[in-house]
Amino acid sequence: MKIEHEGGSQEFSKQRTWGRLGETGSWSIDIALDRTPLDALANTWAQRFIEKFLVAFEPLCFPEQIQYESVHIDDAGRILDERDERISFDSSGKPGSAHFASTLQVPEPWVMTTAFVRCSTMVTLPGLDRGLSTERVPDSAECYLGYVLDSDDKEGTRIHSCRIAFETSVDAWVRKTLDPETWMWRDNTAVAECNQLRLASALRAWEQAIGSPITEWVSRYYPDQISRFGFL
Repeated sequence: MKIEHEGGSQEFSKQRTWGRLGETGSWSIDIALDRTPLDALANTWAQRFIEKFLVAFEPLCFPEQIQYESVHIDDAGRILDERDERISFDSSGKPGSAHFASTLQVPEPWVMTTAFVRCSTMVTLPGLDRGLSTERVPDSAECYLGYVLDSDDKEGTRIHSCRIAFETSVDAWVRKTLDPETWMWRDNTAVAECNQLRLASALRAWEQAIGSPITEWVSRYYPDQISRFGFL
C-alpha cells in the first residue's frame, strides 16, 4: 500500500514493521563540573549516575555487560597508566540496579573516566484479541558516561564536564520505520503505541533523577520523528 505524507507518497512494507537499526535514537545530558579534581569522587559520581539510569530504565532495559576505562593517578593528579575492564552478567536473571552499579567500585588510586553499560531491550507487542506480549532484544541499548578532562602542570588532571547518554538501536518506538534490507517505509503505528509512553516515562524519570535536562537528542534515520522524550 501507499501512504501520502509530506514530501510525496511512500510505499510501505507489509512485513514485520520494526527491528534493529543502528543509531535509531540517542539522548544526552551534559553536566558542568567546573574543573573538579580527578580523584575518588569521580568514581562515586559515576556509580550514582549509572545507578540512576538503571532505576529509571528498569522497565525497558536489562543490563548485560559493563565496560569501563580507568586511569591510575598520582598525588599530584598526573595520569600514570590506563586500563580497560569488562564485566558480563548472567542473562538468566536480572540483577538489581544497586548490585549492578556496585561493580563500578574502582579501587583507589584508579579513577574511572568512561563507562558503557550494554543492555537488552524489552519490547511490548500487540497480539490477538488486544493481548500483549513481550520480546527481549539482546545488546540493543547502551548507557554511556564519560568525563571531559583537562590538565596542566600546576593543578594536574581535572574534570571539566560529564556527559551521560542513552542510545537505542531498536525502532519499536517509531511510527514510520525503515526496513534495513529494502529501505521501504513501514507503518509501525500499532507497535509504537505500545512502547512510546514507556520510553517517554523512562527518559523523564532519568532526567528527573539526574537533576539536569536532556540537552541533545539525535536520530540518524528518524530525525523528523525524534523528540526530547522519545519519538513523536
